[in-house]
Amino acid sequence: MKNKNKIFTTALPVIVILVGIGAMILLAKSRPAPKKQALPNKGALVQLITVSTENRRAEIHSTGTVQPSRQIAIITQVGGQISRLSPQCVAGGFIKAGELLFAIDDADYRLAAAQAKATVAKAEADLATARGKAEVARMAWERFGGETPAVNPLVLHQPQLKTAAANLAAAQASQTKAQLNLTRTEVRAPFNCLVLSEELGIGLTVRVGSPVARIVGTDDAEVIVPLPLAELPWCVIPRLSVNTPGSPATLSATIGNRKFQWQGKILRSLGEIDPKGRMARLAIRVEDPYRLKNSKNLPLDLTMGMFVEVTIHGEALNKIVALPRKAMRPDSTVWLMDNEQKLRLRPVQVARFTDTEALISKGLAPGEKVVLTPLNGAADGMALRAQNEGEKP
Repeated sequence: MKNKNKIFTTALPVIVILVGIGAMILLAKSRPAPKKQALPNKGALVQLITVSTENRRAEIHSTGTVQPSRQIAIITQVGGQISRLSPQCVAGGFIKAGELLFAIDDADYRLAAAQAKATVAKAEADLATARGKAEVARMAWERFGGETPAVNPLVLHQPQLKTAAANLAAAQASQTKAQLNLTRTEVRAPFNCLVLSEELGIGLTVRVGSPVARIVGTDDAEVIVPLPLAELPWCVIPRLSVNTPGSPATLSATIGNRKFQWQGKILRSLGEIDPKGRMARLAIRVEDPYRLKNSKNLPLDLTMGMFVEVTIHGEALNKIVALPRKAMRPDSTVWLMDNEQKLRLRPVQVARFTDTEALISKGLAPGEKVVLTPLNGAADGMALRAQNEGEKP
């Protein structure tokens, strides 16, 4: 009895397990197989930009340093002691054209001019005397020796007359020189200028040919900017034979936390290529850099030596399409999504590239949608779907 109970206890779990396995197999065979369904291809999720045209100017960026358009050294043409000095004739002083810079003591030069004037008066009297004597000699010769075919010039006082005339001409030249030296004792500004440096003072003696000051013009200033050769066709550069204004330019400088701007124009090309950087150089002209004529319209003096950023506003680009540079594909093509949400490859004509954009002149129409998202294995006709706001591809 005990053995029967033991066998039953051992076999019961095995029987339960076998029954369970059989039931599972039966249920699996009786369950219907699921129907196969093809999942729809929704297409690659892409970011799009809608094409629109606009009018722009080609903008060329460069940098440069402000320098004077005119700069000269003041050199004395006469020597002497400085007797007068303009209070503005100091480093940083502004002086208008024609105003006095300094004057040299003119006492000696006034005496020289007076002496030259007296010499001219004496030479005029000597010439008048010589003319009188020559006339008397001619009359005497005509009265007493007129039948002689030839006469010695000395008889008619002709050499004496020429000598007197030459002495008068020399005296007049000396007078002109003395008067010129007298006027040169006053040194005046040749143009509206800023004094950069000077070595002047009341009582200081200067010598002929001594450089005593350096001045720069204040009517305008120049900025020399280097440009790649490829940018030159976009700029209007004036020529001597054509009265065409150069392309406008904007100069800017950031000082502290403020940005200042000035307006200028291309003045000329320097006519040479930098052998190191292979760059052309243009001169940008800015009027009234020190705000002496119209201070209200300018925010700050454009001082010499200032480093500025330059944006040249070049030729107009009409009806162009501006795309991010990442929208451009190899071989100057772009990807479009058509009305059926298919990928289309389109060759385009690029007018110019900027740092961030490609400016397309031909190949796109307003309203078309350009694909910005990069795709692996992109092919014409590939299914696409537009990315909604906040949706990630």
